[in-house]
Amino acid sequence: MIVDEDALRSLSVIDPSKGNKKSSRLTLYKMLSKTHSKIGADTLNNYIFRPLNNIEKIKKRHDSVETILGLLEISNQDNEIGLIANSLKNLGNVYHIVSQMKLGNLKPSIWKQLKNYLVNSTKISQYISGSDRLKHADVFQRFTNIFVSTSAVELLTSLETYLDFVTDPKTVSIQKGVHSELDKYRETYEELESILQSVSTEISQIINQDVNIAYIPQLGYLVIVDVQANVTDIEEEWNELFRTSTTIYYKNKRMEAMDDYFGDIYSLIRDAEVEVLYALKDKVLMQQEMMVASYESLGEIDVLITFAKLSHSYCFTKPEMVVEPIFQVKDCRHPLFLDDHISNDIEITKEKVMVLTGPNYSGKSSLLVQVGLITFLSHIGCFVPAIGKIGITDRILTRINTRESMTKLQSTFMADAQQMSRCLTRSTPNSLILIDEFGKGTDVYDGPALLASIIKYLSNMGQSSARTIVVTHFIEIFNDNLITFPNPIKLSHMQFLVNESENKEIAYLYKIGSGISTESFGIYCAKRCGIQEDIITRATQIIQMVKENVDLTDMISETSVREKEILAKAEKVVKTVLKLDLDST
Repeated sequence: MIVDEDALRSLSVIDPSKGNKKSSRLTLYKMLSKTHSKIGADTLNNYIFRPLNNIEKIKKRHDSVETILGLLEISNQDNEIGLIANSLKNLGNVYHIVSQMKLGNLKPSIWKQLKNYLVNSTKISQYISGSDRLKHADVFQRFTNIFVSTSAVELLTSLETYLDFVTDPKTVSIQKGVHSELDKYRETYEELESILQSVSTEISQIINQDVNIAYIPQLGYLVIVDVQANVTDIEEEWNELFRTSTTIYYKNKRMEAMDDYFGDIYSLIRDAEVEVLYALKDKVLMQQEMMVASYESLGEIDVLITFAKLSHSYCFTKPEMVVEPIFQVKDCRHPLFLDDHISNDIEITKEKVMVLTGPNYSGKSSLLVQVGLITFLSHIGCFVPAIGKIGITDRILTRINTRESMTKLQSTFMADAQQMSRCLTRSTPNSLILIDEFGKGTDVYDGPALLASIIKYLSNMGQSSARTIVVTHFIEIFNDNLITFPNPIKLSHMQFLVNESENKEIAYLYKIGSGISTESFGIYCAKRCGIQEDIITRATQIIQMVKENVDLTDMISETSVREKEILAKAEKVVKTVLKLDLDST
């Protein structure tokens, strides 16, 4: 399913405030970001930005979520799902492991990550195999088909045989008995300090001066003498290699003999260790295809466990996916406002174009987004806060939010019109179009005319039209049969109750009903938002006169009491200034 960036932001799948990483606004992405592993988070990204439109693949995801949900309802933290989730938390990053090994980076952290992956993926395989429910679910079955447990156990055995993870938790060393030459080099290196001490004592006695013997990798064994000492008369074969401000480093025949006998012991140890590690690396990379594929499969398991946990917490249900382009659900709730949102029954079947009207603040835009989010959730494989049928959708197209930019030379309405154009040109009979208040940014005649033409265009298409929901305040389009539609459209409104007292109050029911709303109650909404009372009063008078077909020219040109007071004060100030003798000052 194709969902462009405009739609993702308009539906609050991702944050509409582009680039604001610290935004506290709730989005569907944040709601779903409860995965347990790095690969789970990466897979969730893939699910979000690449929804499915293949009904069989979607149903397999739903079936897997249903299986997981059945185990979650047992309410046992130690059941298979809880154990798998704990193992996913400690899963090593296989992408990083493989890429670093190919580069020859064999740092201790890479081996530790590899061990974590092998241990925890093997545990997950065992948990799945031990569960009659899980081993038959699609996503778990694919993992067990990919993951070769015998190969993983063999690799894990090799790691624990070759490498010591216990002695020093900060590093990884080669176990004794793995490489006989390496063991000999290590024994020599461990005895080296006492050997050097013995040799230094012997040479000190011969030359009657205090000396030290040092081993420096790649330089070998050296005699260290104080800079004030004079050894040239003692033994001609002493060759100075370098000096510091306090000491001189010499190489003599005795040191050369030690070089030949012991060798560059540290470098020999490192070379032997590298030989062992590279042999082990080759074994690992022979299984890289299996490791990467099973790792990706674990990412899917992680995401579907997250979907199941969300569905369990908020009583989401499994949608019935159908090939027909319909949206027919009951008890439909907004996925982002589950605790306090009122449910609705929404049906788009034979009448593929639905027009939704109602007062300001009555929940029209919220219901529009709700339909889009539920369609989106169903196509990524999650359960939804609704019960019913959802048709396979190839695109979600929106004209909801206007994304303005200083870098684009276009007006607000031009941006809206471009979004509307994309909706009409890219849609198919299997698409979902969501239109919110199109036409409000232009002339009072052009806006309704354009919207009416768009609705009629979609109506002309009949069953070839995309499923469309249009939210509008242009109720004059539908009054007095000004426009006729060749195919029926579904006229709906958001219900409300009006208290006809002096201080007219409106109770919003947030329930969808049949027919067109007669009023928008914009003045009431403005009053609730704190607009000054005199402005509200004047607006009310004008509205009443419009309804009574009274000529507004005299009223609009009439000066209000407040304006008269301001003019009187201004006139008084001007007269005072004119009386001043400015020349004398």
